[in-house]
Amino acid sequence: MKKVLVIGGGYGGLRAIETLYKYEDVAITLIDKNPYHYLQTEAYGYIAGRFDVHEVAIDLKNWCEGFKERVTFIHKETTSINFEQKSVHLNGEDGF
Repeated sequence: MKKVLVIGGGYGGLRAIETLYKYEDVAITLIDKNPYHYLQTEAYGYIAGRFDVHEVAIDLKNWCEGFKERVTFIHKETTSINFEQKSVHLNGEDGF
């Protein structure tokens, strides 16, 4: 099984996961310092009272769980990336 690490749960990261999930031989890990993705494009609707807060923020842990065991979420901040060692440091922790 191939392993893919997606850093950042913004629009690009979420779309990348949706695309990669189509391949059954790929396990995906999403890392983000925030537990949610804020749908900035829907903010006006929330302010105007057309949307509930749940419609403008995506809980990343729950979103990843919807893909079953092949997508996992780590709620930590990425502090550095070492491309040569193929490792990522999270909140000062050793490589991932």
